[in-house]
Amino acid sequence: MTIDWRAISEDPNDKTAHIAWLKKYNSDVVKVFSCPKNGRDEIILSLIDEHANKNVLDIGFVEHTLEYIHRPDWFHRKLRNKFENVYALDLNEKYVDFIRENNSWEHLYAGNATDINFSFKGNPKFSVIHAGDLIEHLTDVGQLLEFVDKHLESGGHVILSTPNPVAISKLLYWARKGNIACNLEHTCWITPINMSELCARKNLIFEQSVYIAKTPFTRFLNFAMPSVFKWFKDLLIPEFVYILRKP
Repeated sequence: MTIDWRAISEDPNDKTAHIAWLKKYNSDVVKVFSCPKNGRDEIILSLIDEHANKNVLDIGFVEHTLEYIHRPDWFHRKLRNKFENVYALDLNEKYVDFIRENNSWEHLYAGNATDINFSFKGNPKFSVIHAGDLIEHLTDVGQLLEFVDKHLESGGHVILSTPNPVAISKLLYWARKGNIACNLEHTCWITPINMSELCARKNLIFEQSVYIAKTPFTRFLNFAMPSVFKWFKDLLIPEFVYILRKP
């Protein structure tokens, strides 16, 4: 999505600019998938498959602790089972070494995805870079976008997922606990309008904002009353999935 709100107004709070942004977002960027409760990863894998033509990079693949690595639903294992040329990058050197020692996988790297000077052996370019629930942990999301811009091939895609801070589930948690639910390591929340602005500043295209309806209620609402679902989507879906493209 490319909309220059500054061409409409110098004021980022201008109502006309907001309406223009939202109209383009809903008409050109929003994409909705319905899937069973446990089908979320398969949707993400299908999105990667849609854009992958050679190397795929998975950033933040360890997912915190060894407990995640041993789970049968560990996303990186699913990724390896589906694609051939998979690279992996994570900040946790100890767990990267553990995975390397206990698997026959290639292209496992320990490093920081906000370090623009980091390089992969052979300097490969990637058709897709996946970063699942990563951006909300970073000190500087812009540095990550510079990193992926450096390592993506022209026309390559970035697929990011991140929690939705305004979902009803978060508000219900607040009602019970008196505090908004948050991973203790989170530094920020990135809503669609934030991602749109970040892309504009980092020369990326905000191509799709994916909403995955996986509860019986959201699947029914999307099927029976899609216009109602679309209006309330940011309250109903607890996760944002963003697809960005390098020009």
